[in-house]
Amino acid sequence: MKLFKVKTAYRLAIGMGYPSLVENGLLFHHIWCAIHPWETLKGLARSVFLLAVYKAIKERGNYSLSDIEEAFMSKEGFKDLARIPILFEGGEIEKPYEFFKRVFGTKEKRGEIIFFDAFPEKFNPKKHLVVDIMNPHYSEYYTTEGKEPPADWHEPTPIHFLAISGCVSFKVCLGYAPFGKPREDILEIVEKLLKAGLGNFGVGGKKRKGYGWFY
Repeated sequence: MKLFKVKTAYRLAIGMGYPSLVENGLLFHHIWCAIHPWETLKGLARSVFLLAVYKAIKERGNYSLSDIEEAFMSKEGFKDLARIPILFEGGEIEKPYEFFKRVFGTKEKRGEIIFFDAFPEKFNPKKHLVVDIMNPHYSEYYTTEGKEPPADWHEPTPIHFLAISGCVSFKVCLGYAPFGKPREDILEIVEKLLKAGLGNFGVGGKKRKGYGWFY
């Protein structure tokens, strides 16, 4: 088991497309606590890993991330890679083909790492939930597919949504259920992949506006 903490650098808007009592949702656990879903964490770690592989093999040819992922999902993918760098965090991942199978699994076998939902360390809705706003100015332009040109006389349309405030500490928990001999460094590497993704790519909606970043 591995437990570590990260904090929201600014606001977090995750699950905006989920069904909600309000127009734009925020993802909650059934006990009414905002969460960071496990599938997002797993996908983020996987993306950072694939980017590290891309950096290591970019001189070999014009590979896309989907090409690399497909190769690792097969039985032949990049077995000759001895190690790859851990982006932004330092260190290396030895035997990346074996690592990918053990962490993320394949079509034939599940991965050995269990990603849990991340919960706020202390959650106070009055303190940690904020009502945010989107304010599109050219609704007519978008709703008419460009037939109505954008103009200064169009009135803005405020849209409210819930978000998690900044400086909220989240607990991230990883489990390990190996099939064979445990790999001693595997949890530490997955932690580094997640920290690299949360700190450099962010999660959730509106990332270009500064939302969803952690430190």
